[in-house]
Amino acid sequence: MRTPPHSRLRRYAFTLIDIMIVVLIIGILAAIVIPLVSHHVSEAEDAAAVSTHAAVQKAVEVYMSHHGIWPAEITDDLFQGNEPPVMPDGYSLNYDSATGEVALVID
Repeated sequence: MRTPPHSRLRRYAFTLIDIMIVVLIIGILAAIVIPLVSHHVSEAEDAAAVSTHAAVQKAVEVYMSHHGIWPAEITDDLFQGNEPPVMPDGYSLNYDSATGEVALVID
């Protein structure tokens, strides 16, 4: 006895309930993962800012050791390849040419 073609399709098709359950599971997983990932992104930006601050401070100190004075300002020519490190958004540097101090500022 042959089964009608429409009954074969029913066995392999997803129901609306199946699709809704999958969407619900994906939503729950996203709600769990997104805060964890955003926290790690924030920590990475903090680490990048601290690293950039240290690189700029080192470049200023190298300038002082070669020229005997602090640079008047932080310019591209202080860095190898004339490319200064890039600060992440929300951070900046303040430079005091009298003391050679580079301060990390969180905006």
